Parts: sequence; C-alpha cells; structure tokens
Amino acid sequence: MTTKPSIRLIEGMVVMALLLLCACTLPVPELERAVTPPNATAATLLPPGRIEPLRFAESLDGAAATTDEGWRMVGFRFASPDHARQALLALDRQLGARADVASRTSVSLGASRYIRYSGPTTSGLAWASNVWIFSAEAGDTAQLALLIRASRAGGLSDGAGRSILPVLGWVILGIFLIGLALIAWLLTAIARGIARPPITGAPVLPGSSLQARLLALNDPAKPYLVRPGPEADLVVECKVADESWREGFAMAGIRETYRMRLYFDDIGHRVGALDEFAKVDWSAGGTATPRLRFRSSFFSGVILFRRTRGVVYDFWRPGSSAIGKVVDGEFDIEAVRQLVIDVVTGAGWTYQPILWPRRHGARSGAD
Repeated sequence: MTTKPSIRLIEGMVVMALLLLCACTLPVPELERAVTPPNATAATLLPPGRIEPLRFAESLDGAAATTDEGWRMVGFRFASPDHARQALLALDRQLGARADVASRTSVSLGASRYIRYSGPTTSGLAWASNVWIFSAEAGDTAQLALLIRASRAGGLSDGAGRSILPVLGWVILGIFLIGLALIAWLLTAIARGIARPPITGAPVLPGSSLQARLLALNDPAKPYLVRPGPEADLVVECKVADESWREGFAMAGIRETYRMRLYFDDIGHRVGALDEFAKVDWSAGGTATPRLRFRSSFFSGVILFRRTRGVVYDFWRPGSSAIGKVVDGEFDIEAVRQLVIDVVTGAGWTYQPILWPRRHGARSGAD
C-alpha cells in the first residue's frame, strides 16, 4: 500500500514545534543566576574542595574542584562568548563518547546553551555563561543542585534576575501560536472553499430520509460500511474489522484504514464531514479483529489527497478455501467520499468538510 502526503505533514511540523518548545523551556533552577563576568578567575568561582588548575582546548584560565563527597565541578574562561560556545560543543562530543554517560540533552537558544547528561551513577550539567563554560557532576540531581549552589559560577540570567531561557521560550511560543492560528485559518478557508452545495433544483429532504439514503449505500460486495454509531450521526468506514473482510485485508498488507464521520445540521441542511485515518495493528493475526488507533488532532479533518493501492482477497465463507478477488488495483478514498457527496447534495443538503469533531445526538432541528 502506498499513500500520498496530505495534511499529516503539517501536523508533523506542529508536533516538532511543540517538542522544540518543551525542550527550550526546560526548567533549570540551578542556572537562574547572572552570567559570569569575564574578569573573574576560575578557582574563585568553584565550590569548596580540592582545587586544581586545568586547561581545555583554547581556554585562558581553568580549574577543577573535587569535594569530599567525590563530586566534581570545572570552569574554563575563553577569549569570547563564541569561543566558549564552541568549547561547549566540543565538550558535548566528549560526553557522547563517555561509556558512563547513558543519555544527554543539548539545548540551544540564541546565545544560551546547556547540556544535561546522566548515567547509572552520574548526574551532570554543562553550560556556557558569557566567556565561561562550566560542568558539574554528582551522584544524582539533588546532589548536583547542591554542588552548583555551593559555587559562584554564573548562569543564564540577563543580569537583572530574569532568565534568558523562559523569555526566549515565550517568544517561540508566541511565534508558534501565531503560525498555528494562520494554519487553522487557512485550513478553515480551504474547508469552506471545498464545500459542495446542493444540486440545483434538488428538493430538500428531511434528515431521516437523507440518513436512509446514505445507509442504502451499504453493499456486501463493497469494502466500505455506512453505520450509525457513538462517534457521529453516521460513520462511513472501511470494512477492515469486518469478519468477512479482515483476513483479505490482512493478506493484502493493509496497514492504514479510513473513516468519515458525518454530522447532520437539520436547520441549516448541512452535513459536516470529518475524515480520519487509523493505523491497523494485525499483531493478533488476520482472523482476529485488528486494533485500530484513529488519529485525533486539530488537522485530521480535511484530507486533500489520499488513496491506497493494493489487491485485497476475501475468504467468502468460514472454513472455505475459496478465495475471491474483491479489490484489484486502486481503492480511491475520494471515490467513496464522492458517493456520499452525491447522496447529500442530491437530497438538497450541503456537504461541508470540517476540521474538528462535533457534538451529535442533539440535532439542530426536527424533521
């Protein structure tokens, strides 16, 4: 089965933006300090302990402190903030090569950058602060916080007690929300633009008659089903879970299925249509009902281009070895949608794609 890209691409971008925002606004209370001035000396910034001089790459000054508990913190001064950030990148690579570091997270926001890392017996934090970089390690996060608090190392504040990270995080959030609003407006405009008006001259049928016509689309030989259900007033879906069809779909390797939720507005004589897709889990075998995980999101509603290809076979009777070919070549979701559109507009109603699920059951009016 192959699929063409659709609105899912936009959804993926939204998810990535959210993940980026979360990463950029990770709370780091240890770094809620003003940046380190360039005229300090490394030895005076570190916590009490055994102090030793140390150098790293092109550092101008550096020292390491080891406490009685075995915790360790180092600091290095460089010629410029850019040199410090480059040194932090080199330190990040070194951390990635360490066998005792199981995971690390690197966050960069403008001039601010920090690295969290951990291992079975290690919890660490490294960051760039003006022309300095610092790295602290302890047995766990609580000990790490105590180690940093015992030092005079600077953090990521702007000097007035305001953390740079949350400020930049809010800026990103604002940009993201504006972009999200623009995307929602664009999709809403598209949905309205592709609404299908009633066929000219078609008499307006009551909602019950329209529902009966849609239910009449059911055909045992067709791979789709129209049914009432809790999800909407009517649901049009692929028969991937149907006992007579599922083994054929499993043999064809179908991994994604489709459904359309229909909501009736009896006052405005409009049918709202929400398109959804689900991953099909055949782990229980082709003879068992597959697990379906329908995707629910802001942007699941309008599927502009979608179709699947495949050859689907059906075991027509339980226990029978007779196999009949029922779908050959292309199963076009647009064709199924067009059947629904023809029935809706032929009944004097408007077919309206929508972006979000609606309430159903309490109809807008009476027949």
